[in-house]
Amino acid sequence: MMSCSMNYGINWGTRFCELPCLICSCGAIYLSTNNLPREEGLKQENVILVGLMPDGSESNTTDIMSYLDPLIDKLIELYSEIPVAIDAYPNGNTSNTILLFEAYDIFACRKASDFLGHGCAFACNTCKTKLNMDDGCLNFSDKFQSFEGCKLRTRKSNVEVMLRWNNVNSSLEGRLLEQEDRYRFAELHCLPYFGVFRHSVVGPIHSLLIGIRKWMAYVWKKKKFNSLQVNIQQKNQYTFKT
Repeated sequence: MMSCSMNYGINWGTRFCELPCLICSCGAIYLSTNNLPREEGLKQENVILVGLMPDGSESNTTDIMSYLDPLIDKLIELYSEIPVAIDAYPNGNTSNTILLFEAYDIFACRKASDFLGHGCAFACNTCKTKLNMDDGCLNFSDKFQSFEGCKLRTRKSNVEVMLRWNNVNSSLEGRLLEQEDRYRFAELHCLPYFGVFRHSVVGPIHSLLIGIRKWMAYVWKKKKFNSLQVNIQQKNQYTFKT
């Protein structure tokens, strides 16, 4: 039997346009395989383009769920043992495929897990930490507890929420449930082996480096570059000596 593990990503970007005065952007959903070497896995010929999202602003949560629906159906089918004919096995060999992780920016991560946003008084899409409400307004100034103290969401707890959400009989009942749990149905939870929060990877270039670099530049400027540079050189000298 052959096994294959895949990664999938959601990304938005500016596509090529014949007229330089027109700026067009669209989103893409794509798959790559982990069975290939690192230098081969992300080459154009080895990446599967699952679908394109329309021009304009980034797709909202509801639209992304509709885009992911056919992909999840195929992944569920590929998870079962299916015969695949290759050169080494012309009569077919049993194969199963799993989705190992998903990689995208923070905003796409929240949308793919169907996080309703900070307006629902939750700090993020992976934990159950609540924001304080002052006179009906969210208070972001409070100090959050340490990461170790945050109660993380689990696949079991989220599947229970998804099942409850699927069984609502009216839109009003659904909105009341959303206000209570701060989540809606997410297609990725249909994969029997996949944990949305444990298997999500945030691309450092998309989200982390952009924000961190800006903050670091601000701190360096405030603390003066010269003193920081001296400190870095001293640490480098100590490292080389040891």
